[in-house]
Amino acid sequence: MKLDMPGDEDIPDLEDIAEVQQEFDWLMDGKMRFGIPGPAGIWYNGALIQYKGKEPFAGDQIVSILTDGSFGRQYVENMAFYREGLKPWQRGIEIGMAHGYFLIGPFVSLGPLRNTPEAATVGLLCGCAIVGIVSIGGLIFGATIKPTLFDKAGDRPASGFNEMINWHAVGGLGGAGFAHALLTVFGSAA
Repeated sequence: MKLDMPGDEDIPDLEDIAEVQQEFDWLMDGKMRFGIPGPAGIWYNGALIQYKGKEPFAGDQIVSILTDGSFGRQYVENMAFYREGLKPWQRGIEIGMAHGYFLIGPFVSLGPLRNTPEAATVGLLCGCAIVGIVSIGGLIFGATIKPTLFDKAGDRPASGFNEMINWHAVGGLGGAGFAHALLTVFGSAA
């Protein structure tokens, strides 16, 4: 049983103990060494990663380019859903017009009737159907979850969200109709 006895090299010295203590202190502060996986193990490059925020379970642990970069943050904040100062109907019509406009393109270009004169009309009908389905889904979501993001004081819960969804349907149909008009007037005579 002398084989299992620790030798002099197995007993940690003060440097090893200090290194383990440093790792423990980093972990308690929410930091860890950045390691690059390789074929023979992990190579540490000296960088530290902050994986834990100031307050546990507060949602500040994740840092990404989109949420913390200035370009990504400004891009998301300027979308109609998040832009300050818009009424629910303005948000809905802007979002709906954008979706309705680009929804008919895949049906016109990639659908089974893509090489026929009816491709634009079929794309319009398919785009309107998808806008309708999405709007019904949004209304069901508003009726069950009742998001209060766009509600004014004193309104029923989800009234602002439902108004936005109703105008999303109007804008979606208008955007699809506008794209259809552009395709029929300026489309190629294939």
